[in-house]
Amino acid sequence: MLRTKACGAAVLWIYIRPMDLRYRYEQDGQFLMGWLEDYPEHPTQGLDIKDLEEHLLEIYAWIQDGTLEVTQHYGVLKVAG
Repeated sequence: MLRTKACGAAVLWIYIRPMDLRYRYEQDGQFLMGWLEDYPEHPTQGLDIKDLEEHLLEIYAWIQDGTLEVTQHYGVLKVAG
């Protein structure tokens, strides 16, 4: 994806690499309730998958710009097998 950003009289071209954001969702009455797997503390809802995905992208943008705070963190526990 290519985005532009005005910098005074110049235009800066920024390449943003597409990435996958995994999410989970469930039916809750007439709504779909969903959350990004990496940020389950910020659930949202939508009327259908497209609407839910728009809300999830908005939440991701808010996390990236610092509007929403991330309070949960993940680690990996290694166990002998």
